[in-house]
Amino acid sequence: MKEKFIPQFIPYWDKNEIKAVERVLSKDYLNEHKTVREFEKKFAKFVGAKYCITCTSGTTALYIGLIALLEKSPIKSISIPDYAGIFAANATKQAQVKPILTDVERNGSLGKTSNSRFVVHSNGRIGKSSQIEDCAQAISL
Repeated sequence: MKEKFIPQFIPYWDKNEIKAVERVLSKDYLNEHKTVREFEKKFAKFVGAKYCITCTSGTTALYIGLIALLEKSPIKSISIPDYAGIFAANATKQAQVKPILTDVERNGSLGKTSNSRFVVHSNGRIGKSSQIEDCAQAISL
């Protein structure tokens, strides 16, 4: 019997998105192209930030975020989901912070954890950040 593959997530790209990517990929420079700088400026304005920086990967973005966090609040360890892929652990180790793989136990607890957490949004699906933040504040994280 042939196994049927059930994908976790099926991305959708409309024609305009595909054309925009093709325009950028057809240039001589990808990460140094003026389109990248324009995107950074527009995105910073959109989110109300002074600056924005694009990254080559999610791991790099997490690493940069951790370095910024460590400037304000030194931490020795951080809890990361065990079902998140290797990127969170790699960024954590690169920032010289100890990753603690965490899963929800049968009793609902997180088991051995740190006072810092990585919240990972899986497969492009954004979690309920405001509820997560409320819970974290309620237990003084």
